Order: sequence, then structure tokens, then C-alpha cells
Amino acid sequence: MNDAAAPEEDASKGGKKRAALIAVLVAIALLAVGIGAWSVWKANSAKGDAGATVTSYEGMTKEEIQADLDRKANESRMTISVAAVCKIDGENVRVNVINDASNRFSQSFTLEQGGKVLYESGTIKPGETVEWCKAPGAEPGTATITVQAHDADDGKATGNPQAAQVTLVESN
Repeated sequence: MNDAAAPEEDASKGGKKRAALIAVLVAIALLAVGIGAWSVWKANSAKGDAGATVTSYEGMTKEEIQADLDRKANESRMTISVAAVCKIDGENVRVNVINDASNRFSQSFTLEQGGKVLYESGTIKPGETVEWCKAPGAEPGTATITVQAHDADDGKATGNPQAAQVTLVESN
């Protein structure tokens, strides 16, 4: 009778091995699917801006937070002054671009008309004015003066340029 029991024990051991192997393969497959899903989620999730500065207002009153926000806004504020009507006199245009003395930033500007840059200024420090610029090709009509702020320390452009539509007219 021992000979008849031996094949049944071998079959039972083989079935357990097969079940264990299937369980291991299913676990590996689930792990692979989980890693794949995590990778896709991570790739599609929002990424922080490496250049961003995050300020925590934890523990501050509403008044303290407002004072800090007001201070930051005032530090980045810039007054832009240009002539709304610019007179053309030959190749010269009277733009009257003023960098207000209260500004913390130097400025530069471009004068464009019909998609063509007619003039590009150098750096204009706070308190300085560019009254006239040489702009060959300027014609009566609308034009755009775009003002760009520059960092006081390194002179690099900073912030968003601001554009003003102006009217060019012939000088009398």
C-alpha cells in the first residue's frame, strides 16, 4: 500500500508548488502594475517651480500679512510715463519717456510701428528722461512703446514689460 500512496503525495506536493509559484507571479505582476501606476502619477503631477519663493504666514495676524504684502507690492512697483501723442520731426520722434525718480528700477524701451522696431533705448536710470529718439521710418499713425524694467544690481531685464499704444503725428 505504500506504493499507491506515494504518487498521491507527489501530486499533492506538485500542486502546492504550482499554487505557490502562481501566487508569487501574481504578487510580482501586482507590484509591477503598482510601480507603473505610481510612475505615471508622479510624471503627471504638478511640479514645484524651482525658482519660486514660498512665504509662510503661519502665526501672523491678518494685519501683519497685509503689511508684508503691501511692502512687497511697493518694492516692485514702477511708474511708467510716455507721451500719448508723439511728434515726428524728420527722423526724430518726441517720445518723452520718463523714468520717475521714485522708481527702484532702471528702464529701457522700444518704439514699434507696424511690427517693426524703430528704436531701442539703452538703460534709463530713475530720474532720467528720453525726450527725443532717432526713429527712421516713423510715420503718422499708431505705434507702441514697450517699457522694460531692469534690475539695479545686474542690469538684467526683470518683471513683465509694459506696452502703451501712442499716436505718432507730424510736427508743425
